[in-house]
Amino acid sequence: MKKRIIIVLLIIVLGLLSYYKFAPMYAENSIYKSWRKNWGIDLPSTTTHTVFENTGSAAYRVSTYSKEEIERISKLPYWRNTEKNYISTIVSQYVELVKKLRGPNEEAAYVAMFNNDPVHYYDSSLLFEKRKNDGGYFIAILNPNDQRLYTLEVYF
Repeated sequence: MKKRIIIVLLIIVLGLLSYYKFAPMYAENSIYKSWRKNWGIDLPSTTTHTVFENTGSAAYRVSTYSKEEIERISKLPYWRNTEKNYISTIVSQYVELVKKLRGPNEEAAYVAMFNNDPVHYYDSSLLFEKRKNDGGYFIAILNPNDQRLYTLEVYF
């Protein structure tokens, strides 16, 4: 009887360890599948930090790529060059929209998140943006200097 209990406990522990090991990889890969399906941008998966995600409204993520991956990604047909001022404007508009969506009680928390993980962009940054009829939109800012991709998403 004791052997059965030990075996069952070992199976449960191994199952939990496997879940915690592989669940983040599945979630990360599903982000890229979602971007491909919903926004038409197909990017390789990499290490992605979710600054915040609110089901049914918005998400802000920062992905880090190697120098080689950034060079390859920057050659994809999605990107356009744009002025730094335009990027500043659309990022500010996104921050304001997120604050409105979350309400005044959560505004300070979201401002702090953006201050802790700001979107860095330069004249060399590349932009992809897509809007939907329902008001949702996706902004991707590829920053070759820092080897980062900043994604700002609003969905309904």
